Amino acid sequence: MKLSIIAAVAALAATSPVAAANLITNGNFETGTLSGWTLADSGSGSWFVIGNGAGTAISGFPTPTLAAGGSFVAMTDQSNPGSHNLSQTLTLGAGAFVLSFAARGVDQSGSGGAADQQYIVTVDGTTVAGAILNSAWSDFSFNLNLAAGSHTIAFQENDRRGYYTGGLDNVSLTAAVPEAATWAMMVVGFGLVGVAARRRSATVAA
Repeated sequence: MKLSIIAAVAALAATSPVAAANLITNGNFETGTLSGWTLADSGSGSWFVIGNGAGTAISGFPTPTLAAGGSFVAMTDQSNPGSHNLSQTLTLGAGAFVLSFAARGVDQSGSGGAADQQYIVTVDGTTVAGAILNSAWSDFSFNLNLAAGSHTIAFQENDRRGYYTGGLDNVSLTAAVPEAATWAMMVVGFGLVGVAARRRSATVAA
């Protein structure tokens, strides 16, 4: 028993856990569309899927290439004030999750990121990131503890001046996976429970 537990621990320590499945639909926009997403706009502009490194859809503002972005990314653009909300609602079991994505936000109006120009990320209406204001692509990751039920993840760009562009790609929501060392400790724990149970059984039989 002890040798088998040690062997299992060694095997787990030497390997990484299998990557958890992404629960977001079309999170990398490689369909070339916004399929799987719910879009709500007011005012000028919208979210668009553009070529990675291409100009924005309406104004043609240059955008940097996202190295891990594939062929397409999502980007907002408008010529006048507007508000653009891109979201997905998922039904989940209770547990720990990891939300990650790449994003950029650029105030093209020259106002320096005023309070009335914001790009934020919300989960069930609570802000987890924002205001995003970085001309280069940046990676974001957040740990979430969610109850069982329906949850909405939203990327909201609100521009009351015009010419703010928000970018998004590689959106992922996965169940948190324990580290290999945590799995190893679990195996040890189960093994010790088994040993204790057998000892109790042997004592009763005697």
